[in-house]
Amino acid sequence: MPLLTVPQVLALSPDDASAKAARGLVKPAKWVTLGAAETGLWGECQGSGAKPYQVMVDASGFGTKCSCPSRKFPCKHGLALMLMHAEGTGKFAGDPPVWFSEWLSGRKERAEKQAAKKEAAAEAPPPDPAKAAKRQEARLDRMRAGASWLGLWMRDLVREGLADLPSRPSSFWRETAARMVDAQTPGLGRRVEEMESLLYSGTDWPVKLLAAMGRTQLLLDALEKFDALPAGLQADVRTALGWAQEKDAALTGEKVEDLWTVNAVVYEENGPLHERRVWLSGNRTGRAALLLDFSHGGRKFEMPFVHGTQMEAALTYFPAAAPLRAVPGEMKGPAAAAAGLAGGGSFGEALEGISGRMAANPWLQRHPVALRGAKVRREGTAWGMQDSAGADVPVRLPEAGGWMLAAVSGGEPVDVFGEWAGGVLYPLTACCSGWISLTD
Repeated sequence: MPLLTVPQVLALSPDDASAKAARGLVKPAKWVTLGAAETGLWGECQGSGAKPYQVMVDASGFGTKCSCPSRKFPCKHGLALMLMHAEGTGKFAGDPPVWFSEWLSGRKERAEKQAAKKEAAAEAPPPDPAKAAKRQEARLDRMRAGASWLGLWMRDLVREGLADLPSRPSSFWRETAARMVDAQTPGLGRRVEEMESLLYSGTDWPVKLLAAMGRTQLLLDALEKFDALPAGLQADVRTALGWAQEKDAALTGEKVEDLWTVNAVVYEENGPLHERRVWLSGNRTGRAALLLDFSHGGRKFEMPFVHGTQMEAALTYFPAAAPLRAVPGEMKGPAAAAAGLAGGGSFGEALEGISGRMAANPWLQRHPVALRGAKVRREGTAWGMQDSAGADVPVRLPEAGGWMLAAVSGGEPVDVFGEWAGGVLYPLTACCSGWISLTD
C-alpha cells in the first residue's frame, strides 16, 4: 500500500464532516485489527454494535469498502484507516483476512467484466448510420438557428456600442443565455454568461468583452461550416457548443499506455452537480490528460484519484484536434507515491504548448501548466510568481494557498502545477519535499 500523506487522504473525503469524524477514529483503541500489504489496507473498527465494522482499502486506485451503513464514499472508517496508515498510528499486520481477499477478488472480477463489456461494445456493429446522421442533422439545424440569432445579437451590440452595457439588467443576459439552451447549445449560453461577468473585470472590460465575442463568433463560423471540418475539429466544435461527449466515444480514440502521475485533482460544485477534474501527465510520453467526471448530489465518483500518486495505466483520448480529455482504462498495477511532478519547464515553454493547443482548438478554456523551479513572492496585497528563468507569471493564488506555498518553500524554487485560464495561472498543487494542495 503506497504511503499517502495526511493531506492526500483528506483530499479523498466527500465532505468536511466526514474528515472531522474520521479524525475521531484515529485511535488504536477503536480498532480490533489493523493490516497492510501491497494490495491495500484492512481493519475492524468497533462501532456502536457488537460486531465491528469491516473496513477495506484497495491500493489500486484507493477504492474503499465498509460494512457500516453510511452512504458516503469513502466513509469515516475508510478515511480513518488511511489516516492511521499515513501517520503511522497503530500496528498493521501483514496477513490479509479472507473477507479482504474476497473483496479484492470481486473488484478484480468486476473490472475484468467491465473491460470485456467495453471491448464488446467497441466491436459491436454501429447503429444504423442513416438514422444517426438524420438525428445529428436535426440537432445541427436547431443549433445553427440558435447560433444565427446569437450572431445577430452580438452584431447589434457592437453597432449600438458597448458603453451602456453595465447598466443593462441581468435579465438582458439571462434571457439570451436561456435562448441558447433552448437551441440545444448550452455552451453558447455559458459564453453569454461569461460576457456578462466581464463587465465587472476592471477598466479594460470592453477589450475583454470584444475578445470573448470574437471567440464566440469564431465558434459560430465553425458551426456554419461544420460539414467541411476535419473529424477532430468537429468533435471540438460539438464540445464547445455543449454537445455532451459520451464516454463510449473515447473507444474510437487514441490509446496511450504510460506511467501516469496525478498532478492535481480539482472539485467544483454548482448546486447539486459536482465536477471533478483530474490532471495527469505521462512520465514516458510527456502527454497531458484530463479526466473529467460529474456526479449529482455529492462526490460519488467511480474511481478515486489522489494528487502525488502514479500508476501504470492505459488511457483512451476522446477524438479531438488536440486530444486532452481521456477516460481511464485498465490499471496495470497498484498506485504508488510519485517523487515529483511529471514534465514541466519554464513559463515560456508552457506558453508554447498552450499556443499550439489553442491553434488546433481555440475554444479550450483550461490548459495544464507545470512549472519547474518557480518562486512565489508577495506583491502588495496579492501574490506573484516567477519561473526558473526569472519571467513573471500572471497568477491568481488564494490567500491561504499563497502563505502555505511561501512557508513550505522558504523563498526557494518549488515545482508548481496549475490550470491556465483567461490569461492567468491558477496554481493547484506544489511539490517541495512532498506534495501540497494549494486549494484546500
